[in-house]
Amino acid sequence: MVNLERSDSLRYWTLERIEKMSRLQQRMLVAAFKCLAPGGVLVYCTCTIAPEENEAPVDHLVCHYETAVVEPIPVDIPEGMAGLESWDKRSFDPELRHAMRIMPSPFFEAFFICRIRKRAEAA
Repeated sequence: MVNLERSDSLRYWTLERIEKMSRLQQRMLVAAFKCLAPGGVLVYCTCTIAPEENEAPVDHLVCHYETAVVEPIPVDIPEGMAGLESWDKRSFDPELRHAMRIMPSPFFEAFFICRIRKRAEAA
């Protein structure tokens, strides 16, 4: 867990780094999705709560691949909250409400998780 009382805890954090990771996450997510067979499920999980690395790559996938469907995660976690529908003047696909952000607590480090199913292609 990141200890914010230590002065060096955030030394690698920059907006540029988040944008770079966002592009990398997007490419990895699309590549993994392309490997799925119709009906297959992909669980996308990151160790961050930055929307640029979470909702943004999933939104890109859902917008560019009509067979990508975000499904609810049937788990009740008190620290959990729905995926964001917008961030920094950007709207995300409403399906992202089915994703889950886990906020930091004594029991969990912060993370994001999303279940994505590949529908059969329309005939």
